[in-house]
Amino acid sequence: MRASLSFLTTTSITGDDRAEAPAAQTLELLGYDRIGHRLLARERVGDVVTQLIVIATRGEHAGAPMALAPDALPRMRVDLTPLAPLPLGGFELTTRVIQRRGLRVSSDGSPIRKFALSLGVRQHVGGFTAAAGRQVVTAYLRPRAGLRQAFALPGDAGAVAVITFCGTPIGVGADRDAAVLVTPPLH
Repeated sequence: MRASLSFLTTTSITGDDRAEAPAAQTLELLGYDRIGHRLLARERVGDVVTQLIVIATRGEHAGAPMALAPDALPRMRVDLTPLAPLPLGGFELTTRVIQRRGLRVSSDGSPIRKFALSLGVRQHVGGFTAAAGRQVVTAYLRPRAGLRQAFALPGDAGAVAVITFCGTPIGVGADRDAAVLVTPPLH
């Protein structure tokens, strides 16, 4: 009984639902830079571009997103290869709450729950797991996530999955996208 009550009190949605509903933050994948071995994407809030996201596909920082100024793309002068969409049927999303904690952001003192949420994506091809990727994000209000899109990288370098989660702590929460690089296994 105590475990059930603990689950309900630590995962229940708490927040000020009187605030104006925020706009979702969506991720638009622009393409793959074959020379730099990186993905480029735009993050938008409504119609406004807030930042350019660069994700390395090789090396020590492969899969880690890096934010740049929204107007950085013309200065980079890169030739982008379009990404081919993949069906979501071959992908598996797993989530794990790493840390739960309360965060107070409103003036009336109502708590808004904050989670460190681990997102894991596996791609199954031909009956075996062909690739896997992982990223940790900050989710608010409720630790839920869903696969939105998947794209193949050129040259059989893997795939990228776009995952939607509750990533804005205002009002009842708004969705935010994260891109997880799904790379082939080394062995």
